[in-house]
Formats: sequence, C-alpha cells, structure tokens
Amino acid sequence: MEVGAAGWPSAGGRSGSGYIVAPGLVLTAAHVIGGAAGCTIRPMAPANSPGAPAEPVWVSTELDAALLRFDGALPADLRHARWGRLTGQDSAVPAHCSVVGFVRADDENGDSARDTQGLAGRINPNTGVFDGHYEIELDRIPPQVGGRGLGRWRGLSGAAVFCADVVAGLVTRAPRRWSSTRLQALPVWRLLEVPGFRDLLADAAGRPVATPESVELQSLYERPPHPPRPPSYLLDARQAVTPFHGRDAELSELLA
Repeated sequence: MEVGAAGWPSAGGRSGSGYIVAPGLVLTAAHVIGGAAGCTIRPMAPANSPGAPAEPVWVSTELDAALLRFDGALPADLRHARWGRLTGQDSAVPAHCSVVGFVRADDENGDSARDTQGLAGRINPNTGVFDGHYEIELDRIPPQVGGRGLGRWRGLSGAAVFCADVVAGLVTRAPRRWSSTRLQALPVWRLLEVPGFRDLLADAAGRPVATPESVELQSLYERPPHPPRPPSYLLDARQAVTPFHGRDAELSELLA
C-alpha cells in the first residue's frame, strides 16, 4: 500500500509505504504522514490504481507508527494480519525476512520516479537489543537506487516486514552508519503492547488480537485457515471447542 500525506502526489508531498492489517486499517510509519490530518492511500495492484482518502486514528511519534482508517472496497484476497516476533537467540541462525514498499529513485535522466521494490534480508536476534528495534541486513543492494542512507530508500518507511507468513516488524528508517546495507524496523510486539493500538485492531477485525507467533517455530504449528472456514470447522476435535468429558477412566489413565 502506498501512503501519501497532504500535498501528495505533487512534488512537495511526503509519501511512504503501508500495509492493511485489518479491515479499514492501514499500518504505516508516523513520520510518513508528518502530523497531517488526512492522507491518501493507494494499493500496490493494479498499477496506477486511484487513491483513496484516509485519516489517522492512532499515532505514536515515540514508536514512529500510525494507523490510518479508510472506507472503501477491500482487496478480494485480504487476510487478517498474522503477527510474529523473534524468539530465538542464536546469532548463527538469523531469521529470513522480506519487505515490499514504494521506493523513489532517479532514472537515467535524473528525474525522480516511484515504483515497488522488493527486498530480502536477515534479522539477527542479538542485534539492536538495547535500541528495541530489529536490524535487517539486506541480502542484496539494488544498484543505483538513489543516494545513501535515508535518501537511498526514500519511500520505504512504513512497509511491513514479513518473516514467512507473519508480520514481524515495521520499517522506520535506514541508519546512515550502515551505508544503506541495513534497514531498521520496529518489532510489532511493541505495538501490540499498546492498549489503544490493540483495541482498534480488535474492533476492526471483530475479534481479539492474537498473540504474536514465534517466527522461528511457526512452521511447527498448524496454521489457522485462510480465509476462515465455515462454522462446521469447529466440529474438528483439534479445535477443542468443548472440554473433554465423560471419559473418567481414560482421563485417569492419561494423567497417571
């Protein structure tokens, strides 16, 4: 999702990236909207889709994150965001991740242009612990993206960081000290600890916000169905909708 503050897409408008995390809610970086009372969002596909108005409903300048509310049709394949967090501590086994956002770069004529940019990288669980952010070490730096540091990745702020199928972070900046080889991301578990943020997500989704899944262990667990299955899915014993009862002998044997 492309996000533009007041004045965008004119030359002076601020813009960045975002991701739909619940019906009618887009997550982005707070500095992308820059305190604007209203902004514009535009889906990644199809290309050149018209923009739609949105308004900030939750902003944290401390965390550099914001939720935008919009009205309108949702993508047909919209899934509720699955949240994740790093739980490992082995530096030899970093978590693989991916990011897709809108990057502004200069073409061969020196004109600024924006297009989608996909990046892959790794997150070492023992890097950036004191700072409270994930440091994404990029696997490959595309040539001639732009300047250095923040300028090289202009427009990528607000993009979601995926580790397999879970959203683990939110891109906030590219530290200059790493010469554009790393991105910094806010762990989503820090957002989910904020009551106001969780309440907005729960109201939009119509259900409580799930606890973040372990990034490293997600492949070991059965994943919830997408899209949600009909009520008959609750008849599956694995859902444990009703307690196990009426088998006292069996229970005693199992607990022995």
